[in-house]
Amino acid sequence: MQEENLKGWLRGGQRRTTVVVCIMFVLGHLETGRAEPLDSPKKWRILVDKTFMHLNNELPLRKKQVHDIAEAGFNVIVPRRGGSDIDFLEKCARWAEEEGVAFMPWMRGTLPSEDGPEMVWGDGKTTPICSPTSDRLWNWLTRRVTSYARLGRRVDSVIGVFLDYEIYSQPKSGNAYSLSYDGKTIEEFAREQGIDPPSLRPSKRREWLRDRGLHEEFSAFQVKRWRIRCRRLRAKVDKIHPEFRFCVYPAPGTPFIKKAICQEWATDQAPLILADHSAYGRRGTIPHKLALEANRRVFARNDRSVVLENFPHDYIGGIDPKVEGADPEFSGKNALMQAQVADGYWVFYEGPTQPSWQDRVPYFTPGPADHEAYMKWFTWANRRIDSGDMDAWKEPRQTRDRVGRPAQSPGLSTLRETGADWTEPALREAATRLRGSGAYYIRGRSGHRIRLFMHGHQLGDYEDIPGYLLYAPGGEMIKQGKIPLGKRVTAAFTPEEDGLYQLITYSRQNCASVRPDASHWVMVPAGFPESPTSLSICQFAPRLYFYVREGTATFTVEARSPRSNAERAAVQVLDPMGRTVADGESKRTVRLPISVAEGQDGKVWSLAIEEPRKGILEDVDLRLEGVPPLLAESPDALLVPGE
Repeated sequence: MQEENLKGWLRGGQRRTTVVVCIMFVLGHLETGRAEPLDSPKKWRILVDKTFMHLNNELPLRKKQVHDIAEAGFNVIVPRRGGSDIDFLEKCARWAEEEGVAFMPWMRGTLPSEDGPEMVWGDGKTTPICSPTSDRLWNWLTRRVTSYARLGRRVDSVIGVFLDYEIYSQPKSGNAYSLSYDGKTIEEFAREQGIDPPSLRPSKRREWLRDRGLHEEFSAFQVKRWRIRCRRLRAKVDKIHPEFRFCVYPAPGTPFIKKAICQEWATDQAPLILADHSAYGRRGTIPHKLALEANRRVFARNDRSVVLENFPHDYIGGIDPKVEGADPEFSGKNALMQAQVADGYWVFYEGPTQPSWQDRVPYFTPGPADHEAYMKWFTWANRRIDSGDMDAWKEPRQTRDRVGRPAQSPGLSTLRETGADWTEPALREAATRLRGSGAYYIRGRSGHRIRLFMHGHQLGDYEDIPGYLLYAPGGEMIKQGKIPLGKRVTAAFTPEEDGLYQLITYSRQNCASVRPDASHWVMVPAGFPESPTSLSICQFAPRLYFYVREGTATFTVEARSPRSNAERAAVQVLDPMGRTVADGESKRTVRLPISVAEGQDGKVWSLAIEEPRKGILEDVDLRLEGVPPLLAESPDALLVPGE
């Protein structure tokens, strides 16, 4: 890209959301799958870097690295660190200007609270960040953003700021912001209403407002304050640099983003840039092609939900190599797909030079050697964007896909040859709910029909419809289909040969449960057998059985609540006689070390996951260490590793 373009398409708006434009855009989606940006064929390619900076000890980028990022085809560089060092930012921005690309500082949109009000959620839980109406928050935000706007007046490459509204403080409670029920805001609202401020515990404040029919007024009161704050900041920026743009994550957005930022920070001279994260990678063991198609549906749906709103904006997709299943080739093609659907993409570039903190990632955890591969595939995507070859993401894979492939010859055998004899009522009873993805091994006998009783379970307002894939012993796919939400469906197949058939379910944010009527079948964690991680259970599991090999002296059962401190699980481990030998309740994580008594090895043990005394039973990552991570809903159905 040439330097003269910086003041053109990078500064100017790509999408203008008037009523006529909305209609054109929607028709473009319906007829062709894409309406091109209206003012320019260019696409955003934004790199938010956490990887290059880890390749050296300098804070945070070198001139050569800025050149390498530009050479790879990115047109906006955003260093993840260094936002408070204006001298570094100016130096880095001038390097970007020399390369003919744009530059944005990165900053959080939240600020840790001190003496001021904390963020108080509707259920009374608090997060130690300033509330969205805090003077301290807005004074800090104004100082920081206006300093960037002044930098943009000095250096043409500085086109805006990347604002991250993910909450990094613990305990986390989503993204910022929703309504805050902090005492100061409640008190100010009560005074405006002419009533005495209530003296209530945080958990009772929302209920108090609702009981008095004041909650809608409270919501309007707070949103009005959000918009006033946003409007003042935009006005200050406009006096300095009216073309200065805000790029905001996450999209489609929180109530604060939708009701205040989108209305006040987007102008004709500086349209808002909304950074989506819904298709970062692929959730679960979903094959490459199916995962890209699923991502496209989710991302396009989010884009459409925003494009009908009447404010100038661009919408871009997100990529994160550190999330589940986001290997280099998938990430490059995912980036190209999202650029085709909307106005470009951005990368939260982490993972290749850092140890992974996500033990739930199946098959693939990027390490330092993968940095070159990621840049190769992002370069591939950027060149396809420049050439207009936007359908190239549909091409067959060039590299081996380590996700969604059935393991060859896992070497499982029956423990009890008779197996389980499932009755019709038992097949219709509640089965283990697996979130994201699930993997099952089913022993099939040639000519003996097997039915799969499957159920899709919705969580909240997520719309992801679960699906399933069935593989033959040789690895070829023999069946696939959908599992409707809220319904039980039955699929059947007749094995053509004896052996192990693998069933994979994928449900993204929702859940799926399966119970085959085969005599032998087990559930396995993602990554089995190469590098098993954990079984992602959600909301319900019946008693689960597993095998303790002969000679085993100790093993460990771990249950982890990966999403929230409010989510917990009570876990019991039972010996072959059904006696509880260990139990505990997770508060994020509970580990139960088990000593195997004499004569208790070489037998079937079990575990139970139940409602906790405190908190709610939602997501539970279950991990077995020291014993085969194969779980069955009947002791007779167990398959075990062969000798």
